[in-house]
Amino acid sequence: MQHGLIFNCDINDTVLEVVRDDIGIELEPPFLFTRLIDRNSLGKALSFLAELHKAGTVLDWELVLYNSPRVLHFSGIASENQTFIIASENSQETQRLFEELMKMTNEQATLIRNYIKRDAIEPSLYEEISRLNNELVTVQRELAKKNAELEFINTEKNKFLGMAAHDLRNPLHGILLQCDYLASVIDNKDYLEIIRAIQEASHFMVSLIEDLLDYSRIENGSVNLEYEKVDVVKLVEDNLRINKTLAARHRIPISFIADPLDPVYTDPAKINQILNNLISNAIKFSSEGKEIQVILKNAAQYWELAVADQGKGMSETQQQQLFKAFQKGERGLHGEKTTGLGLTIVKRIIEALGGTISVQSKEGTGTTFTVRLPKVPPDLTSSET
Repeated sequence: MQHGLIFNCDINDTVLEVVRDDIGIELEPPFLFTRLIDRNSLGKALSFLAELHKAGTVLDWELVLYNSPRVLHFSGIASENQTFIIASENSQETQRLFEELMKMTNEQATLIRNYIKRDAIEPSLYEEISRLNNELVTVQRELAKKNAELEFINTEKNKFLGMAAHDLRNPLHGILLQCDYLASVIDNKDYLEIIRAIQEASHFMVSLIEDLLDYSRIENGSVNLEYEKVDVVKLVEDNLRINKTLAARHRIPISFIADPLDPVYTDPAKINQILNNLISNAIKFSSEGKEIQVILKNAAQYWELAVADQGKGMSETQQQQLFKAFQKGERGLHGEKTTGLGLTIVKRIIEALGGTISVQSKEGTGTTFTVRLPKVPPDLTSSET
């Protein structure tokens, strides 16, 4: 029966002596211990060595050898200037290798005896440690399997959301076109109210579908960014011309304060999407006459965009749930519904652009969202113009 491997290493994890080799590793010392390990187990091997130097003893780690699919059980003992690493096919063989080292008469045996004496590793205790370690490895494998299954299910779920939303979008646009036509030819007040109710519900459903499509694309890792040099001050001014019209329906003024800012590299469509979401939320939760401020600030490497309202504000609990997907939001003060996805999508877009979003709010005093974005995103080289 093959018993295993015994290595004498220095403090830098270089194998200085192959004390025993029943496996046939075909490596002549000196060589780094990690050369013994399959590349797929390299991360675990580095963790094994780190734990060995930290704790002084490591027992029963499963690692794959570099030249075969064989899994061996590795244990180690470390002193200030010397390390022994033992590898075997099972915990019983490891115990026999420990006993073999105990029979040595030089300083190597002293290290092993001091370790046995210090930590009182009796056969029964070693067996228990090995058993628990093997159970942990089994649990980790099951957890990795379940994580892979969950990732597959999540991917399929996102595909389904994307397909369902795409297939629903065209019929809804057809309903809206028919409602617009009916509203233009019908004079009956009662009928017009029914048509407007259908329009309102259809618009909300279109908004929900667009958010579902965005969310499914983002969850699948598809945040498509198209960078260009952008005059952000002008972009915000153009955006506000549209949003001021919407705010005027509820007699809510919007002001804009901007620092001088040279053109920056960003995705203008995504900045408009961020602005539309934050401003529409501010309108939803602001009373008539309460001003919304949009503030653009220029910093050294970043620029900041803040949207501040004087609306109803949020509790601490609401703020903690704010950026989570599918949270049931409150109706706006003017009866608007929320999809529960808008801020989740905005946060993902901002992160993809290399920025951050934060919120400050207090019940009864309003809310301020602050977006911080780099002037030149990290993934763009300085040579681009």
